[in-house]
Amino acid sequence: MLKELQQLWNSLPDKFVWVALMIAWWALFEFYGAAHLHWLVTPSMFTFIARMLSYAVESQNDDQLGVWMPVLFLVLVVIRRKELTLTEPIEGRWTGAVIVVAATLAHLVFYSVQQVVLSFQTFLIGAYGLTGVVWGRHWLRRFLFPFVVLCFMMPIVHYMDAPTFWLRHFSAATATWIGKNVLNIPLVRQATQVAAVDAKGNLVFTFDVVDACSGIRSLKVILLLTVMFGFMQFQAAWRRLVLLSLAPFLAVAGNVCRLVATFWVGDIFGQEAASKFESNFGYITFAVALGGIVLLARWMREPGDSSPPPPPPNEPVPVTP
Repeated sequence: MLKELQQLWNSLPDKFVWVALMIAWWALFEFYGAAHLHWLVTPSMFTFIARMLSYAVESQNDDQLGVWMPVLFLVLVVIRRKELTLTEPIEGRWTGAVIVVAATLAHLVFYSVQQVVLSFQTFLIGAYGLTGVVWGRHWLRRFLFPFVVLCFMMPIVHYMDAPTFWLRHFSAATATWIGKNVLNIPLVRQATQVAAVDAKGNLVFTFDVVDACSGIRSLKVILLLTVMFGFMQFQAAWRRLVLLSLAPFLAVAGNVCRLVATFWVGDIFGQEAASKFESNFGYITFAVALGGIVLLARWMREPGDSSPPPPPPNEPVPVTP
């Protein structure tokens, strides 16, 4: 992989101009990236984000996925290196300049309100814009897919408290309704606590729909897979956006299906069996979500080229008299 990256790097013009611009861009976020009122007293945004990702790995929360994004980013760059090799005149550099200016202004706002994680995203967006300043808008278009994947480095757990709260209630209410009205399971729900009682009033099982069962835990992975699937399947931007916008709903739907299946197992086999099922069959969430993504992509598939194929190069082109 290093050999391919080196070949791509050697093929790019004005690469040292980009390096100089990136050093200046890095310095802004190194010395004015994080306000001093945070728990980690440092002006460096990179130190702050590194500590957050390190904590994510240690605590095994959902943000640990971000550690692997640079590796996936480099793999995608290697795979698409032929597309990224510049073969036409460089034009549209102003597009990259606009992106850099917008990212700078956004960072100033986020810096003033101490939102370091959002400033990290502006750093990535600005770095993307600098590639457009040096190599033009054609590069920006071809580089968009790896860049979007790299953006999944951003830690999001910090911002998920409010959405998780509502999703827990929604998942619990939806799964309870399906269990009662479709599967005839005698369920009782109070907030996110769901229980089942038999005809004699004895408790059969009880579950608390915690954060992991809201759909948030699988959301980041499903969004990433949706982005990759959308870029590989579609050329039209609106199709990619529609598919991506539906990914959160599919993640929640997958978790609801897992909850319903857990309630069904608990109703038949009891609390212990249901607990084991819930712990060991998390892939149901991904199976439902990814199945939905594939079906949606098939429904939205782009029409193929209806023009007749060109004749083989060794055969003469038929001429109509």
